[in-house]
Amino acid sequence: MRRYIAPLLGWGLALASVQAPAQEPATRIIDHFIMDRSVLATTGQRRSSVDFDSKPDLGPVWVILNYTAKVTGPGGDGRTSFGVFPEAVAVPIGEAFMLFQARFMANYQVDDTLTLYFAGKSRVLTRSESRDAMTAEQFAQYTAAINEEKKRTSDWVQLVQTNRYQIPANELGKIHVEMNTLEGMQPINLEVLVGQGPVPAEMTAYMERRNRSWFHRYQHFIYLVGVAFALWFLAARYLWKRE
Repeated sequence: MRRYIAPLLGWGLALASVQAPAQEPATRIIDHFIMDRSVLATTGQRRSSVDFDSKPDLGPVWVILNYTAKVTGPGGDGRTSFGVFPEAVAVPIGEAFMLFQARFMANYQVDDTLTLYFAGKSRVLTRSESRDAMTAEQFAQYTAAINEEKKRTSDWVQLVQTNRYQIPANELGKIHVEMNTLEGMQPINLEVLVGQGPVPAEMTAYMERRNRSWFHRYQHFIYLVGVAFALWFLAARYLWKRE
């Protein structure tokens, strides 16, 4: 059954980075690495990209963090912050970290489709096409693996964020990523992609798909605001009637 689980847990940014140069010639993929739960077990853990020379004519250097974690805090609350900063280049404090708050992250989505890669192109199979490509026994195992994975990851959340940095030309350095704080969350995986130039369309599509809509991520906050407004309205109406 493991061979069917593997496609479900593929990290989209890595796949996108492989195909990006063919579709976006100006895009420069500098580095890609993953910090797993063993590295993120405690705060203060740091990973760094390879040394690179900035090419300002391509635009700012961008760093994409794809963070997945299990929520362990009461009431579904939790937060993780990462220091993300270039070496030997001063950046505003607000651009030197990324904050992930559980209540503003999307529920982790298990991919329930198969994607075929051939000659640099990809194609997502429909449910019926996946069924036709397998025997009845294989498809049953595949479906069971998906359902099992959905149950196992029901309390996982995920969010993809991007920071951009203006780095002078010929400034040899690297990008550092360090976990600063961890509260009410158990890290599962942090994928880091460093590049320069246009962010390829595949990556943008992956981020939009994983992050889901703004309304979905902030629905709890919107609900609280709605309740507060309703209480204010009822109180104001009650006082108006008394007058």
